[in-house]
Amino acid sequence: HLREQHCTIEGGSYVCRYGYNDVCTSLPLEGVSDKDYIMHATKHAALQQQRKTNGQINDSSPQWTVYSAVQNLPAVLNDPRKGKQTNFLTKTWGDAFVDKVDIPKSPYLPEITMQHFDNYMKKIVRRYRKHSRGRPNSPTSETSNFSSLKKSKSL
Repeated sequence: HLREQHCTIEGGSYVCRYGYNDVCTSLPLEGVSDKDYIMHATKHAALQQQRKTNGQINDSSPQWTVYSAVQNLPAVLNDPRKGKQTNFLTKTWGDAFVDKVDIPKSPYLPEITMQHFDNYMKKIVRRYRKHSRGRPNSPTSETSNFSSLKKSKSL
């Protein structure tokens, strides 16, 4: 099994692929002779078997975490080859994935009411009236102008 699944032959040398990312930490990357590989595989397999029977499964390879992933979530969501998916998380994990929690008011922020916007609204109303004086009143007349432009350009 070890020779078929965890070994490659490169230029007459045997390279052990038994380990994290198919790299054996105890053999050189160039490979070894057939005899040395058999000795290594027997020793390595025996050590693994002994660890499992003693309950000491303590690999030298680090434990997998989310930081070991090849791509992160923003990279997956912003993939230009795929369309924008607004329901990516809820479609994959369901509606229960999104927490529905009431957020309490912050003691550090003041209470904002509509009276805080009165002065701003008065300024904007004056500007808006001044801005809209020269424009046509109905949106249909604007769209009719655009449609006539499209027709004349297509001819």
